[in-house]
Amino acid sequence: MPTTGFNPSRHGFHFRNDFAGKQVIVPGFGEVPTRGRGGGMAFATLDYWYAGLPVPTHRAEDFESTGVPQDGSRLSDYLYKRLFDSFATWTARQFVTWALANDEQTWADPGVTARTRQEQLPSMRRAIDAGRPVVLGLVAASSLDELAANHQVVAHAYEADDEAGSIRIRVYDPDRLDTDVVLELDGSGPDLRSSVAGERWRGCFVQDYVPERPPYQDLAISRGIWVNSWTPTLGRHFVTQYTVRNYGDHPARLSELCVAVRGPSGERLDHLLGGDGDPTPLEPGAERALFKAVVSFGTTPGSYELTAAYRSEQGSLVALPPAEPGTMGQLGVTAIAPERDTRVMVRFIEATVEDAEAVGGKLSLGLAVNGQHVQWPQDGPLDVSDGKTFDVEERFELLLAPNQPVTVTVAGAGVSAQSGGVVCERWLGLDGWGRGEHAYRSRIPSSLPNCDGQWSEGAYTIRFLIETDRLEDDQPRS
Repeated sequence: MPTTGFNPSRHGFHFRNDFAGKQVIVPGFGEVPTRGRGGGMAFATLDYWYAGLPVPTHRAEDFESTGVPQDGSRLSDYLYKRLFDSFATWTARQFVTWALANDEQTWADPGVTARTRQEQLPSMRRAIDAGRPVVLGLVAASSLDELAANHQVVAHAYEADDEAGSIRIRVYDPDRLDTDVVLELDGSGPDLRSSVAGERWRGCFVQDYVPERPPYQDLAISRGIWVNSWTPTLGRHFVTQYTVRNYGDHPARLSELCVAVRGPSGERLDHLLGGDGDPTPLEPGAERALFKAVVSFGTTPGSYELTAAYRSEQGSLVALPPAEPGTMGQLGVTAIAPERDTRVMVRFIEATVEDAEAVGGKLSLGLAVNGQHVQWPQDGPLDVSDGKTFDVEERFELLLAPNQPVTVTVAGAGVSAQSGGVVCERWLGLDGWGRGEHAYRSRIPSSLPNCDGQWSEGAYTIRFLIETDRLEDDQPRS
């Protein structure tokens, strides 16, 4: 079944067309009567649809005894204006001309039935096939005195059997609440039969329609959606909040405020954050904040789309539009995998003496990695000479998180604590903690005046190896 995604229970008004009739002007003809404001409601629902905005949530009991917005109110004036617009279109003349035409063909006119089948229904089908709901003018009148019996609805889906010459059209009817009305045409007769008992229509035509930005909203975001992290960690805590306000003139109806979630593959994951479960109507001008804090967020690494939304009384999940400049009703976060500790091993391999005289022919080394310290050799300084290499064979093992650095420090000393120089190198997890083999000549700070920051070469070169091993969840951490 070709469909546009329009749903009367979600995109139609939640009160019926119980307005009093009005006189409107059809171009080239003059004033005609209407039965309520069906055309205004049909045009207005498409205004909200094409603007991507939710229709107001008000229902009949919000309008005192009338069941509809009072004349002079913002919503009433908007629907009245769109009623006039629906009859000011060039195609609206067919409400008059078809009332005067026969159903079947005459020498002067193909007739209402043929025009409906051959001209209007193909036009409607092309629009719906393209994803565009349209306003249908429904003609019941057979004379100018009956023009108020005509009607306007929104066609949003159809199913057709071209071989049998039949079609079923699903429409939003402003006279009916939160339900599809089905219009059916087949070969058994010229009329469009309605799923509403007692209703039959001589024919229908597609009305010209130009969208307008709706000037009236009730539920909208006053303070935009906020999160505690743009890169939450999978399985860890996550916080989001926003504030909604009723900008309308009547109570705003909802089942709850919530945050809708789309996962990395577009899947619906609304349960990750959920709603507040509060169906209390929001009075005009009142605000309500939604604060959601969960101990575990996300299913797989990737991008998640969060949308401030409400669940309507009819069960639809409806995105909330931002009302104030700069507010956001939707944002994306990128969930990342939990950080794993890494086992970092520093193995000192050998030391080569470069200047034995500088340390009086004796050398000992203090080896330190992140606060762990050993003295080499343990039984006192070694006798050394230039170019001699000694196996060190000292090993340090650490468990580091990605944000923890590794610092390797070596301090050499000779006779009477003469300095053989120091080596001090530092790496971050972003650098892979310096993974690989390293060799550094020791350095001695200058003792001359006015030589701050200057170094001279020390008495030895130290060689060491850094290895890393990322731990998985089932690996021991000790």
